[in-house]
Amino acid sequence: MSNNKFKIVKISLKDFLCFDEFAMNNPGKVNVISGDNGLGKTTLIRAIQEAFKSSGRNPELIRTSKKLAKIMMALESYDGKTRVETTRTISGTTNRATVTVDGEPESAAQEFLNSLIGPSGLFFNPIDFFSKSPRDRRNMLLDATPINITAERLEEMIGISADLIDFSKYDFTDHALTLISTMRKDLAEIRKEQGRKVDQLKKSIRQDCSEIPDTFNVDEFADFDTDKKLAELKCAEEEIARHETKKRDLDYLKRQQSRIADSIEEKKTEIKKLEREIDELTGLHGKGEDKVAYIQKEIDNAKLPDPEPIRKQISAYNKSRALILKLEAIKEREKTLGKEEQRHEALDEAVKELMNDVPRQILSKAKLPIEGLTFDDDTVYLNKVAIENLSTREQMEFSVSLAKALSGPLHAICVDRIESMSPKNFARFVELCKGDDFQFFMTRVTDDEKLKIETTPEKEK
Repeated sequence: MSNNKFKIVKISLKDFLCFDEFAMNNPGKVNVISGDNGLGKTTLIRAIQEAFKSSGRNPELIRTSKKLAKIMMALESYDGKTRVETTRTISGTTNRATVTVDGEPESAAQEFLNSLIGPSGLFFNPIDFFSKSPRDRRNMLLDATPINITAERLEEMIGISADLIDFSKYDFTDHALTLISTMRKDLAEIRKEQGRKVDQLKKSIRQDCSEIPDTFNVDEFADFDTDKKLAELKCAEEEIARHETKKRDLDYLKRQQSRIADSIEEKKTEIKKLEREIDELTGLHGKGEDKVAYIQKEIDNAKLPDPEPIRKQISAYNKSRALILKLEAIKEREKTLGKEEQRHEALDEAVKELMNDVPRQILSKAKLPIEGLTFDDDTVYLNKVAIENLSTREQMEFSVSLAKALSGPLHAICVDRIESMSPKNFARFVELCKGDDFQFFMTRVTDDEKLKIETTPEKEK
């Protein structure tokens, strides 16, 4: 049963839309349904489609004033060994199908019918395909070629770690090519931001480096001990302070000695009266002279430290400290830059993989409806040529081939509004319909006041 190919051998309608009764027995290979607007051409196409895939509860499908609509269809396998009959009954509350295979009822009727029509089957109109938007065309093809991929497999294929992109935010039940396209755009944005980060780091490093004098030698201060130097400076300044105190004391003593000498002179005339005072003062004066001599000797023998070199060293260090810190910051930024550049390179490589190798690998293992199909965002390519750039004849051949590839075991294709084709293109289209085991049901608007069906027999070439 799974290898059988089927054709429609009978169509019967009752109270479906504009039809009260309609029957079509033994349709041929090419069936052109023509007539003026409102006669039921498109309704017949819809009935064929509705017979196999319900549009759901829809009372509007029932002819006005009637309670039920029925679509009955008979199929036969091309080898003549299997007959399938299906009846779809539509009421105001239900839309239900029954199926018999060689007279035996099929328990899962709708599932069986779905298996007959394939991924798009009767609902793919080849002449409408190129009037769709690029995205709609792409989605139609992807729906017909379900491909999935796991996060682990994609991570392995593009060689990018999870710290660069969050795989958990993607729905891996989506079509693999849709998923890859979305991820590629996201990675391109991440790569762009990473590039900005790298550029900013480089600019910052260049700016800092420009502020470091060429003559600056960081090794000069490699072993500089700030605390030790500050302690040395403090000791030097304290010793100088003590020295200055001694000098002030000496000045004071000298002034005092001068006053005492003056008093001696004043008191000489009163020696007798002031001998005792003179003796005391003389004693004090002697002691003072000893102390003067002692302090003078200390001052004369003092070897004071020179604080100026220390001040210069500390000043030089303070001036250089900002440059040293900046050099250290530059080293850290250079380490960060290396990591960020590695991330940028990894993102760049992943975007390239998602753009080229990954889709090719996925498509190489997928069963595509037509050989040579590839995708780039919304653009569909056939043998590396965008399908919109194919010639009119090539586009027609592509559409018909695609319609056949999307069909299931039921080899029937519905084509509405063939009047939109020029006579030359219609003749080409009819030629493309011949030479295989597919049936075509086509509609054409004409001035005829009655519905007309022209049938080309199966064996006619």
